[in-house]
Amino acid sequence: MTTDTNADSQRKPSYWKVGLALLGLVVVVLAGAFLLNHQLRSRVGIEPAATGGGVTTLHSAPGRHGQTPRSTAQPAVATATSTRVGPTTRPRPTPTPRKALMQAYHRYWQDYSQALYTLDTSHMGSVATGAELRRVQAEVAGFRRRTRAVHVRVTHSALIVSIKGDSATVYDEIHNRSFTIDPVTKQPPQGSNQVDVEKDIYFFKNIHGIWKVTKSLREG
Repeated sequence: MTTDTNADSQRKPSYWKVGLALLGLVVVVLAGAFLLNHQLRSRVGIEPAATGGGVTTLHSAPGRHGQTPRSTAQPAVATATSTRVGPTTRPRPTPTPRKALMQAYHRYWQDYSQALYTLDTSHMGSVATGAELRRVQAEVAGFRRRTRAVHVRVTHSALIVSIKGDSATVYDEIHNRSFTIDPVTKQPPQGSNQVDVEKDIYFFKNIHGIWKVTKSLREG
């Protein structure tokens, strides 16, 4: 009996050594797995997912039970960008000679009407030259001496007679309802509505790419 007891007491320490060795091995494996998992996780919980067209969309990683975790930091915002291909606006086409001439004719009437309304001919040089410019200046000076101005009301029926090089001619049958007003108060606001039919011919010259009226004649 004494011999068996001593043998058992001598075998027990070897079991403890094996158990401690196995426990140490488990601890080492668990520690290694924890460190590997920590290294592979995203740094801030925001994972980029590439989409078509060069756009990057950011998705927030879900928390427990499928809920998005709250954060006191400012949320990341994904902005979609697009690449422009070519200009955003189309260049304006160069107007045809006929269209450019009619545009110049309408500008002439705008500035002419304004000159009679304000008794100021300072802008007429951009739409008229030569005899026509002098005629308008003399007409406005005459109304200024009479202390009257003109409210121009006309209806146009213009057509191009000819365009040859830098010269052109426009014919216009005008229904004229214009009336005189006070140059300061601009009264009265309307005239008698009487219509005068005037048939005019306007001669143009293209000067440095700009059509200007050089003279005008009235038929009848």
